[in-house]
Amino acid sequence: MLGASLHGDGGLGMNYDKGLTGTHFVDDMAQEALNIHFAAGYQFNESLSIGGALVIQHMMTSFDAGYTVQGVDLVRIAGEGGSTAASFIVSAMYDLSDATYLSANYKHKVDHSGSDIDVELTVGGQQATRTIQQDVTWPSRFDLGIHHALSNQLTLKAMTGVELWSQFDDQANNVYSFGAALAYAQNDWIYQTGIKHDTAMYDVDKMSPELAVGANWSLGMGAEKTLSNGHRLGVAYQYRDLGTQDVNYRDADGKPYFQGSVDSNRIHVLSVSYAY
Repeated sequence: MLGASLHGDGGLGMNYDKGLTGTHFVDDMAQEALNIHFAAGYQFNESLSIGGALVIQHMMTSFDAGYTVQGVDLVRIAGEGGSTAASFIVSAMYDLSDATYLSANYKHKVDHSGSDIDVELTVGGQQATRTIQQDVTWPSRFDLGIHHALSNQLTLKAMTGVELWSQFDDQANNVYSFGAALAYAQNDWIYQTGIKHDTAMYDVDKMSPELAVGANWSLGMGAEKTLSNGHRLGVAYQYRDLGTQDVNYRDADGKPYFQGSVDSNRIHVLSVSYAY
């Protein structure tokens, strides 16, 4: 079996009304990844199937920071750039019985080290253009899952996994995930709901405002309808609670020079899908 897909792998984009630390300095910054997958699968026997994919990832980075007085930029630095790199995915599925199967999936890291960002620097009305390098690694991930049909209509799913965020930032922790979901099929509809918990990406003493990600949980629900032509139309909603996190910046000696708290750390995601 062969296949191809295009999707957003993830990212972070933030806008700050009063700057990152309330000093009107960092206005916005974003980093987003878009993937193209070229996949193939092979069924060894009635129980075991394996698959793999070549991943082409394009990463987009942008930021805008500066200090403005009465509409005049005293200092302004803005930049954007893109990087394309390749990686791979390997996966396997094993049927324990007609009602139960296990799955494993490994997605290798994507290394964007050495990619360029074009930067425009304004100081006192004077402009200059520079090129800087970014060293970004999109982390590896390994997942294990189990799928068990309780009846012809009701299915129980569970998963655990680890995402190696220490590859992205040596100050970050690897993030472990645990989740469970239920799927209910009725006529042409499939309804799903699930919950997931992720461990903290950063310890409290290393938590900064731009990535205030501690232990968190997600709740999702969705529905998918099979149309008369066999195509599938779906809609889903996810609520993610990232908790209240104390954040700080530290100098070279490890002493905090900025401290605060992020207490509105919530994400709402609404998605629509069409498959054929």
